[in-house]
Amino acid sequence: MAILGLLSEQSDTPSHVRARLAREFPHGRWSRSIAYNDVKNLARQGLIRRIRAGERHSEDVYEVTPEGRDALREWVRDAAQAPPPLRDAMLLWLERSDESEVPEILQVIRDVEETARAEFEAAQTRLNTERALGNLGPADGSDWHGRMRDAVLSELVLICGERARRLKRLRQKLLNQGRDLHSAADGDG
Repeated sequence: MAILGLLSEQSDTPSHVRARLAREFPHGRWSRSIAYNDVKNLARQGLIRRIRAGERHSEDVYEVTPEGRDALREWVRDAAQAPPPLRDAMLLWLERSDESEVPEILQVIRDVEETARAEFEAAQTRLNTERALGNLGPADGSDWHGRMRDAVLSELVLICGERARRLKRLRQKLLNQGRDLHSAADGDG
């Protein structure tokens, strides 16, 4: 759907779509072949069509069909109304863990927290850069797409920041509980 969304903004080649995916959705962890494979699948489904052949498949230009626009709108509406996930894999691991796993869990949380902090900083930098370059519309707010892009990038900054803070709180809570257990054990002896 990310590829369909990018092609709904402008017709493009699979190689340019791949670059746009990395730039527009840097946290997506896209495979190198995602744009090439998904463009073929989207075309087979009739959601996009080739409008100009290039010398190589990666240089063919595609555009979204009316069916593709409808599918994207429907997907976005459905996704926006879906409840948030009920379980986070890390919370499930914590709930099913035993004390021997705490050092490993803490290390994983530290690593994920560091990644989340880096993602927050990258999102903040991206938002500031886009604003500085004037890519988010004029200051008077007259550009609808610029305002919406600003809202989306701002929300991404908040989401990434909150994830980093949540992981830090979780790690600190586990560390504090570990200290409490050791203190209680030392006091009993």
